[in-house]
Amino acid sequence: MTPDAFIALMAPRAQSAYARTGWLPSVQVAQLAFESSWGDSVLARVHHNYGGIRFTRAAPAGTVATRDGFASYRSDDAFWADYERVQRLSLYDPIRAAAPGGAPAQVAALAASPYDAGHYGGDGAALLSIIQAHALTRFDPASSRPALPELSAAPAPDGSLVIRPSGPAPDWTAPAV
Repeated sequence: MTPDAFIALMAPRAQSAYARTGWLPSVQVAQLAFESSWGDSVLARVHHNYGGIRFTRAAPAGTVATRDGFASYRSDDAFWADYERVQRLSLYDPIRAAAPGGAPAQVAALAASPYDAGHYGGDGAALLSIIQAHALTRFDPASSRPALPELSAAPAPDGSLVIRPSGPAPDWTAPAV
């Protein structure tokens, strides 16, 4: 599957899951792209398992174990139900708590989790590169994207254009409070 086709398939599901899991859509899509080789792994193609999730009895009805102990789901819907269950485990509380800091903060929290163990580049670099290369933060709620300052432009005495943040200039001479 091409990255664009994979993103088109996964992004709407990830956006829907965000309300129930607290995991930003960009982080979910990047994780699933990484884990499933953009949906091309045997685990993804044959078993509907895009996340490398191990089989447990908590998985949805009809889920069975592969020879290697991974969950084999009946459908993508069954996979998403279990993926959301896993994301809600208390083990991942730090990832949910990092959501206001945006994708970089959530990826850092995921990289620090016990299930990472260097899997995503130790610091999450592998996931961040996917997020950046494919502009996945466009699927995240605006509240999780750091605000950029508003800018204003004014001509300088030499005729060049000076661009600076709008609003009053800070008084750097005032004593710190």
